[in-house]
Amino acid sequence: MSTNERINYIESAELASLLRNGETKSKISIIDVRQDDFAGGNIKGAVNIPIDKFSYESEVNSLIDSVSSSDIVVFHCGKSQQRGPHCASEFTRQTIKIGKTGPQV
Repeated sequence: MSTNERINYIESAELASLLRNGETKSKISIIDVRQDDFAGGNIKGAVNIPIDKFSYESEVNSLIDSVSSSDIVVFHCGKSQQRGPHCASEFTRQTIKIGKTGPQV
């Protein structure tokens, strides 16, 4: 299975619904990969890990460990067209490389 086959896209309405549900909300980690544009408009509870951190394996490994109890990890940026998908791919690639199953991305 390739990296891209392990990445799913989620619509904002579906994510909002999951976050309103107390059971599923606690099982989702949201990683906002924006840099200076993080402030304002970010999803409540999102953790800001700027995209430039994803070029360091140690940073990605640390993230993998920190979200290990999550069922779903959502990578978000302003429009989730470039930065979010790129970071989701890096996260998934590193998860495969170190032999972990990891949460759904």
